[in-house]
Amino acid sequence: MSINIYGQNHFFNYEKIKIEKAQIIEKAYQSKEIFPRYKIVYCDFEQPKVFKRPNDSILGPVSVKYFYSKNDSVVGSVSYDWNVKYETNRKDFFKIYNVAFDKIIQVISKEIGEPKPNQGKIEKKYDDTMPVKPIEFYERRIVWENDNYKVTTILLWTKLQGGVNFQTTIDLKE
Repeated sequence: MSINIYGQNHFFNYEKIKIEKAQIIEKAYQSKEIFPRYKIVYCDFEQPKVFKRPNDSILGPVSVKYFYSKNDSVVGSVSYDWNVKYETNRKDFFKIYNVAFDKIIQVISKEIGEPKPNQGKIEKKYDDTMPVKPIEFYERRIVWENDNYKVTTILLWTKLQGGVNFQTTIDLKE
């Protein structure tokens, strides 16, 4: 679902805006502001404003985090997160999530153009920061970049955590 509010007619925000405008945009999406119980640290930004959009046409409810500057309240980064539980007894669950990832890529490509080729292959990786043993996970990643922003979309899947995380981050440049 895209809403045309104050010039934004995309699902994702690709422009520098003030945090107040972000709050108006989220109100138009009927989002609920969430107050994290922990500090989220990202670059030199303030504690982000976090919203839960109840419905979206891509994958369902999405958490949107706006990271903004303390000095001028300008949003410098926006993160969109979908956390999806899967049915472990389905043999095609990984295929289902790859299709969902491709859907996110199609939406972004329609809004800002195609990414560079040869990206988004499934990679098997290990997180060795855990005290017991490394966690095996799978990742797909696609990046778009121009003079105004860097957009990164990632799919992370691990059997241990019992779900899939889709994340799109838009880092806005000066």
